[in-house]
Amino acid sequence: MESPTAKEEIKQEDSFLIISNKNHSITLTFQNLNSSIRIFGSYEDDIIKHNYEKKLTIDELIQNKYLGLCETIDEIYLELITLQKKNQTKII
Repeated sequence: MESPTAKEEIKQEDSFLIISNKNHSITLTFQNLNSSIRIFGSYEDDIIKHNYEKKLTIDELIQNKYLGLCETIDEIYLELITLQKKNQTKII
């Protein structure tokens, strides 16, 4: 996992455990940075540990029709975490 630079200080971080349609336990971690949100996903199968990472800027996130209603990266982060807590995430 890449460490954020001083400019990209982690303001908030939340992790969730989600079960996929193939019964994999996937850990999703969201990091609220100054001007972006970083999402990490990882799971282990019988052979190897799989890691995924994506960093999205506010411009990329507001292209989503639902998140486009948000005005700041903090609002987007809060919306994503609220949805995760409602357990509305499906990984296929």
